[in-house]
Amino acid sequence: MGLEDRLLHISLFLALTLLFVSATFYYLIKKKPSLDSPISFSLLLYFMYFFLSPVFDIVSNTTSMAETPLLSYYPFTQFVFLCAILSFILSYELFNIPVLNITPTLKTKALIINASLWELTGLAGYFLWTRKLGISFFVINPLKLSNFYLMLGETSRKVSGYLALSLLFLIPSSLMFLELKIRKALRNLPILILIINLILFLTRGVRYIILIYGGSIILYYLRRTEKTLKKFHIIALFVSALFVFSIIAYLRGAPSLSSLSLNTEFIMAFFTSSFSLFKPTAAIMRYIPHHHPFLLGESFLYTLILPIPRVIWPQKPYPEFLKILWKITGGRFFGYAVPNIGEYYANFGIPGVIVFMALLALIFKTAYITYRKYRKNEFVLMSYSIFLFYIFQIISRGYFPQIFVQGIYLFLPLVSLYLLNLQNSRK
Repeated sequence: MGLEDRLLHISLFLALTLLFVSATFYYLIKKKPSLDSPISFSLLLYFMYFFLSPVFDIVSNTTSMAETPLLSYYPFTQFVFLCAILSFILSYELFNIPVLNITPTLKTKALIINASLWELTGLAGYFLWTRKLGISFFVINPLKLSNFYLMLGETSRKVSGYLALSLLFLIPSSLMFLELKIRKALRNLPILILIINLILFLTRGVRYIILIYGGSIILYYLRRTEKTLKKFHIIALFVSALFVFSIIAYLRGAPSLSSLSLNTEFIMAFFTSSFSLFKPTAAIMRYIPHHHPFLLGESFLYTLILPIPRVIWPQKPYPEFLKILWKITGGRFFGYAVPNIGEYYANFGIPGVIVFMALLALIFKTAYITYRKYRKNEFVLMSYSIFLFYIFQIISRGYFPQIFVQGIYLFLPLVSLYLLNLQNSRK
């Protein structure tokens, strides 16, 4: 690519980016949404993925993936994103869904039974999974995390893959134990359980789990006790989270203990593994429909197939969407992802992006309205505390079957709690 072409693509990209940033900041200044609203959290994520990430790529001259130049597709990718974000904001502001009535306040007995049940279920499932893979219950050897993650790829052919996800049960059970601690029930046992769960999540080394756990615990505690954080504490928590995520990202590829150091490689590892989602999105938009037709809903319909274990169905077809992701990343599927906008585009093009982003905004707003209306209800507060930070996974790992299955693991314990509490209330 010649210098003139490169400058033209960069100029077009920056012009579209300026429109996105202007629209976003105009909305934030005019509407002043709360920090704990889905629109605020979503716009923050999109700002990182569709502003910081591509600008970082251009400045560092890393706009290629799998030796495929992508800079010429940056303007088109940003145009599609601009359509997406405008649809998202307009839908969030213009439409509403009626909110259902919620059950009365949670009873302590229902909390104790349900929290204990799902905590034990989560621990048992995770223990069986570690035994099947032959690794430690606490994955405490960070120097072999990269090999550990390669082993995870084999679990798709085993029932143990479902056991691995049982660790997600510990997030809602932790919120239940936190509520018991606030009620001063079970003495110090809830705190001990929260510490054990935190250690498990940290040594497991999966960032989205740590984010949902830490974020939901903090949000629930603050809203439940009606406490507020000072700006200094918010900044400190944010910086701490970035540091922890950077450490995890760096340790996955650390060859030896002596190689660990806070240097440029450390910083680059954080950016490329945590924020670099623009390049895969541009790669999808280069590949589809020029080299592969639109999927026309294939990735969404695969949700009906995904739960069937390969032990039962050895010839279960592999999802076409992930095959494409494998191709555009040069066979490095593990560790790469395409944001939700990329999946919408891969299925139905720009119209699909506009429609699905509008639907997503409607779901987010309904959750927020429910939370605002019933924020004194512990069940609603628990559900929303998890949901708000689960948005990170919904947006950054835009593969609906995976999101759907993970969501079942996260919210099934809360559905169980709701039903158990409802039954106790009728007695």
